[in-house]
Amino acid sequence: MRFGWWNVVGMAVLLVATACARVEPAAVDDLVFLDTGSGVTAVDPTTGSVVFAAPHGVPAPDWSRYFTARSDGQMTRLAVLDPRAGTERASVVLPGDLAVAAVSTSGRLAALAPPRQPGAQPWLPAGRERTEIVVVDPDAGAPPRRFDLAGNFEPEAFSTDDRRLFLLEYLPARAPDRYRVRQLDLAGGETGPIETRTKAVNEEEMRGTGRRQVLAPDYRTLYTLYTKQPDHVHARDMVQAGGTGRPQAHVQAFVHVLSLAEGWAYCLDLPLPFGAGPAATHTLALSPDGRRLYVADRSTGSLAVADTQTLELSRLAPKQVPADAAALAGAGAAAQVGPRNTLYLGSGSELVAVDGAALTAERRWSVAGAIAGLGLSANGQRLYVGLDDRLAVLDAASGREIGSVAAPGLAGIRHVGRRAG
Repeated sequence: MRFGWWNVVGMAVLLVATACARVEPAAVDDLVFLDTGSGVTAVDPTTGSVVFAAPHGVPAPDWSRYFTARSDGQMTRLAVLDPRAGTERASVVLPGDLAVAAVSTSGRLAALAPPRQPGAQPWLPAGRERTEIVVVDPDAGAPPRRFDLAGNFEPEAFSTDDRRLFLLEYLPARAPDRYRVRQLDLAGGETGPIETRTKAVNEEEMRGTGRRQVLAPDYRTLYTLYTKQPDHVHARDMVQAGGTGRPQAHVQAFVHVLSLAEGWAYCLDLPLPFGAGPAATHTLALSPDGRRLYVADRSTGSLAVADTQTLELSRLAPKQVPADAAALAGAGAAAQVGPRNTLYLGSGSELVAVDGAALTAERRWSVAGAIAGLGLSANGQRLYVGLDDRLAVLDAASGREIGSVAAPGLAGIRHVGRRAG
């Protein structure tokens, strides 16, 4: 088998690069990374030209690097790509059938694990008794570190100091229905529990579905939204922690907060009606300064904002900004937060701009097509909206469409960055 990431994306480049585009004003330096279903494509929204295209992979948090793996079932080629230049920076060939699962916040390390089996649920893998995890630094030239772990694991994220790898352990291993967070010491190879915020051992087992994640701007904290978690008991509610040992009936959704810097986890509860509606209509977003975490459920119109320092809900607005039922029509949800804490919500064919302090709708407008994702320019002036086979560019203040780029196969917006140079 020939290992070449460029062969897979050649058609995607041709399709998007030859499409027409129009953006006002003419000169912006944004670079919009699109999920095309078969991979990721970075588009210049002023011209429609493709700067970068690659198969599915995992980026560094700042998107300065993009890790992708190609396997023939026996050997895997890991490539490190430069998304802004469209070039390959490094590569390494590894024995085994592996997929990239996590990249460190430093952008140096990649963790690879067996790929998901066809038909596996997004939040639960197939059963297995042992898991091989490979950690590699492609730039260092050092041998990869291989870990043969007893149990069913998947890499979640690296610690900020690159010394630990946080894992999701699925239980029971052969037929999982729940999972918990563990940590792997990369120097010694031992796995063990993480801690709670109070430094106690955290043995919490999660049963949530509909996982969505956002990483803090400083890369120190990972937030994961869970919904539909029957029989889930938080660590603080366990009998050994002085709790009742029973799940809280009024809580059907929560945000799992994982400190990548200090190695603890905490669950921020979201009271009903969060979790009562479809998982796909729930979404979350962080303010640009990382101090406010917004959670929205478009099926009920509920909004919540949490202080990321205290990890407490500072504002809760049940059924405050209901979505248009016809516009929603079984669609998912997307969210972005602008520089002045304007919360942009997209679902179905409807966009809503919400005052991030009052949690009230400031503006509503419709778009031509089903919304597949949202993105904001760094200055907050341009709102990018993924639609049916095209990327729309809107003036964030007025909602007026100021540009459009054809993008066949568009399935979401991964990131909005800046062009090289």
